[in-house]
Amino acid sequence: MSLILMGSLIGISTSAWAKGEENVVMAEDIVKGAEDFLLERLGGGGEALEIDVQYRGENLVLPEGKLKLDYQMRARNRQTGRFPLTLLVKVDDRLHKRLQLNANVLMNQTVLRMARPINRGERIKAEDIEVDTITSDRPHRKALTQLKDAVGMEATRNLNTGSILTVRAVKPAALVDKNDRVVIIAEKGLMKITAPGRILEKGFQGSMVAVENLQTKKTVYGKVVDPTTVEVIF
Repeated sequence: MSLILMGSLIGISTSAWAKGEENVVMAEDIVKGAEDFLLERLGGGGEALEIDVQYRGENLVLPEGKLKLDYQMRARNRQTGRFPLTLLVKVDDRLHKRLQLNANVLMNQTVLRMARPINRGERIKAEDIEVDTITSDRPHRKALTQLKDAVGMEATRNLNTGSILTVRAVKPAALVDKNDRVVIIAEKGLMKITAPGRILEKGFQGSMVAVENLQTKKTVYGKVVDPTTVEVIF
């Protein structure tokens, strides 16, 4: 007997061959075939997806011949949740069984959680965050997953211990704020001029800000280089 395991979705089929002496399909093989089918169709790695297939039937005893297991499901635009499956069991291209299976698919997702509460406007430090893995059928689409995307950012609202950090919970933190004292640097060729300055508005790295030259009392505009330096181009 030759065994073909097939999975079709919107007219697309794939197959793999296995050979055996008995015309019996074990229940665990039916479940494994459904798991493999879903992994291929949903495009997830074995580590990312957790698939639980419910099959309450027994082993299948079938006539001799070429056996085909054809798994089918409706098109889905999601990777997780409940997936009803239909299994068509054929021998020599003749339908012998039509089985209904259900699968529940969960996703393992890395997220960042707050290790302590912080207030709106506070800058987030590495020790404020812990990395966690959650398993859910509804992954957090906006969750931050890497420390570099959170450390040094500013909280846009009060964040409690255990809350998951999302893209909307943080924003770039200002490098300089109004009334901060900085060094104004102006360079042209071999000439370099420095002067003490006072920031007149909040600014971010690389942004242009208004700064008062404390020597001349004039307002100039320069680029924020770091928390203590503004560069004026002339």
